[in-house]
Amino acid sequence: MEFDWKRAVERNLDDLLRIVAQLFLLAGIRTGRSLVFVPRALRSRILSVLRPAEFAARRLIVMAACKLERDVTLGPERPGQRRGPDGGDPSVRQTGHGTEEEHEPTDAELLDLYRDRPCFALFDPWKRHAPFLFDVTGLDGPFGHVFLEYDAREEVWSEPGLDPDALVDARALSRRIRALALALDDLDRQAARLARWKARFDRAIERIRAADAGEIEGVTAGAVRKPAPWRFRPLRLGLPPGWRRRPRTEIEEVLKECHLLALDAWNTS
Repeated sequence: MEFDWKRAVERNLDDLLRIVAQLFLLAGIRTGRSLVFVPRALRSRILSVLRPAEFAARRLIVMAACKLERDVTLGPERPGQRRGPDGGDPSVRQTGHGTEEEHEPTDAELLDLYRDRPCFALFDPWKRHAPFLFDVTGLDGPFGHVFLEYDAREEVWSEPGLDPDALVDARALSRRIRALALALDDLDRQAARLARWKARFDRAIERIRAADAGEIEGVTAGAVRKPAPWRFRPLRLGLPPGWRRRPRTEIEEVLKECHLLALDAWNTS
């Protein structure tokens, strides 16, 4: 029996939309207005839910882009062609099911164009690796054993001294919540964005292999146009933030399921 990817996407989408609605209520964001200041403790509480929700949404987009039927057509690549910010032809407006010729925008489309609509990031941010905590003092032994010296004394960590009720800037937090809500509200468009990037990436890989084999005259592997960003997959290595082996909250359950299904969808597509 074949796995029903469409039902899995719809079920997790409903769960994420419910979580985003809770974030709007928790942050006190009203329609048409952004958040300016929130208490520091409330900001930390919102981030503990928002960050796993963003990672779960990216994995949901991967599932929709890889496993749901989608018509992705790329035009012939031209060396001197000017490209837009998403790598496509700026004179053609691309949609999830193909391309449409440029037309005169209506008043409603102009209002929607100039309205503040934050864009959702399709790719996971890189991990922040901590610096090495120990000092290497020397090498010894036939196998080059490394002796590490560190201070084993217990250090008393001082209190941060930050008032949890102090107001902090929350404009960036508000934009992230709105970007997540807009991405989930238009999941097909986000999946089409990722599907177009994947198609451009596969085409670039094939052209690089052909250039290395000498099948393309006058083109080297370094001269092949690469999609931006130049990454092998939108998911970063390792487990996403907020992942638990035994989930305790609703967002942890959604993140665990979306991460497992997204890896399977990306590796089998």
